[in-house]
Amino acid sequence: MNLKTKLYLSSLVSVVLVFALVIVLIHGSRDLAEKNRERMEGQHVLQSTSELNILTYEYLLHHGNEAERLWQEKYEEIGRYLKDLEEADPDPEVYEAQGVAELTNIYKDIKGSFDRLMSASETRQALLKNGASEDQINAAVPQSEALMSEYSLLLQTMVKGASDLNEYHI
Repeated sequence: MNLKTKLYLSSLVSVVLVFALVIVLIHGSRDLAEKNRERMEGQHVLQSTSELNILTYEYLLHHGNEAERLWQEKYEEIGRYLKDLEEADPDPEVYEAQGVAELTNIYKDIKGSFDRLMSASETRQALLKNGASEDQINAAVPQSEALMSEYSLLLQTMVKGASDLNEYHI
């Protein structure tokens, strides 16, 4: 083999290796970008759940339509994030391993719990407004406290699940 052939062969091998390296870097970059996107979705669920908790207290303090509208918007935003996470990896085993299915179930339970909490709060407000006796008002307090405990527990579970989801993507 003469020197010219060796140089051509060496150049060809170098070009092929550089091309293979570029392909590996592009593929790795795509995987990293996808994992980062999924991690950001988990971070959004975590942040939005915390904001949902604040909006709940805002609603309970002021009982306004605006507070309820903001709560609904934040709740729907969490639903969109969870849907994006579900669609990010259609493999049911991965979906289950990440805990997205459990978060989706908790998400649905939060809505029911909030509705029951709103109903109890509105009942208590009606008692106050209608001049009910102190005994009647005090009788409504344990139910409200139990519902608030249930709601808080669901939110804490959601926060824990979102944190675990973030750790899954590290």
